[in-house]
Amino acid sequence: MRTISGKNRIKGDWQSLVGQQIVAVVNSAPDARRAFAQVHLVFSDGCSFEIFSTTGDLGGSSRLYRGDLAEVLGYMTEHRHVQVFEAP
Repeated sequence: MRTISGKNRIKGDWQSLVGQQIVAVVNSAPDARRAFAQVHLVFSDGCSFEIFSTTGDLGGSSRLYRGDLAEVLGYMTEHRHVQVFEAP
């Protein structure tokens, strides 16, 4: 990992994303129940990675999670409206 500049460290296991093939992106905006935006990247190997923001700063999950698109949608749509973008 190289840090180019800046004082604040972006949290998350970002290096695990290198080489992954994204098959879907699930996005949700903040709403009255949850004050943070979320993006889940779903990969071809059945894993996903969450990126979130509460104040404009970016955070990432601490690791890749086992979970395909159906599992991510089950988690995300429980209380929120989401957008789904899938590879053709």
